[in-house]
Amino acid sequence: MRLKLGLALVLLLNTVAANASNTDHFLRPINLDSAYINTTNKNEIRAGFDFLRDGDDGFSSQNTYNLTTKYKRAFDTKVPTRASVGLGLSLINYESVFGFDQSELDFSNLLIGLEAAPLNKESLAMSFYFDQSLPTGSDIGYLNPLGDSYAFHVGTRYQVKLLDHLSLFGDLSFNKAFSFDDDSEFSYDYFSYINELVLDTGSKFNPTVAFASSNIINSSYDSGDPFFVIPGAIIPFGEDNKYQARIGVPIGLADAFYDIGVQASFFTIF
Repeated sequence: MRLKLGLALVLLLNTVAANASNTDHFLRPINLDSAYINTTNKNEIRAGFDFLRDGDDGFSSQNTYNLTTKYKRAFDTKVPTRASVGLGLSLINYESVFGFDQSELDFSNLLIGLEAAPLNKESLAMSFYFDQSLPTGSDIGYLNPLGDSYAFHVGTRYQVKLLDHLSLFGDLSFNKAFSFDDDSEFSYDYFSYINELVLDTGSKFNPTVAFASSNIINSSYDSGDPFFVIPGAIIPFGEDNKYQARIGVPIGLADAFYDIGVQASFFTIF
């Protein structure tokens, strides 16, 4: 049954792609950075809003709101490279039937990163990256220990053109995070992976679907190994369609922190 559904999906996407125009929208995935490093249009800006709601187990619930911005700059070196910096603002609301209610607003960690793409074509690309999340001095406290921690992410991004107008983007990484607070034993290691299909229909509506998960590999922190399916859409506009409005709906399909959410973001390359 699963095989038949998969074949039906591929045939449907192939039919839509065959009817698409040849307009190049420079489409990029919603939930991850692309592996391809554009050394002609060297600058990228991503800004977005995310809302995530955890599963209500009858005892507690947590809602998280994030505003994020990221700037990336490419360099036309022998092996194309790209640097990035990002910062966010987070609001966390926690409610419990035991009366433990809390709301906190603070800056998220500062993100800096560097990547290189030894294989760098729009149709087939692979890059390797090292990202770091640095504490901003904020104190989100017990609601979000990541607000006062250091983390690094080592991984690879890839993208491949499956059909004329259908591309697959992916990200596989190892992540390590720990607190700078001497009184805290917070620390965890995990693998995360995400794949996203982007269909260029040649119109102002381009559907996407992503599959994302992470696996904790130590016992000090347990997320229940969440798995998400994230349907979405990209709407390009402006001169040469180099601006993109994007929306996504993360849906948790496992024992995840967040069962449902909404993403709205903006992307441009210049």
